[in-house]
Amino acid sequence: MLVFIHNKHQILLVKAHCNLGECYLDLKYYDQALDHLQEALRINQVLPDTEEFKQITVYLLVIIGKCHIEMNKCNDALDVLEQAYSLNKEKLGEDHISNANMFLQMGHALMKKPDLNRALYYFEKVKF
Repeated sequence: MLVFIHNKHQILLVKAHCNLGECYLDLKYYDQALDHLQEALRINQVLPDTEEFKQITVYLLVIIGKCHIEMNKCNDALDVLEQAYSLNKEKLGEDHISNANMFLQMGHALMKKPDLNRALYYFEKVKF
């Protein structure tokens, strides 16, 4: 209602879907979490191409990656986490601390595959 009736900014929809997605993820309702997170990502991608919205995209991709890991869709998780890392690296650099969470999630996905050598590689990158 805030967006469509009261003409508030669509970022409110992004945040609402993101919050719902995170709550569903915490409650282990992975399909519902993924639906809301993907909707938040879809809305966010049509917003102006600003640094704030790029960082929201990175955040959403990481949460979507976590959701895929919980659903044992490790290849899908790795795809979105690598996309998040690529966007983050472009903006903040290869050694920025915010990359650590992405490396950690990639390590978790690889452990579930199991590809322990590659998982160890990402876990070691977290130390940087």
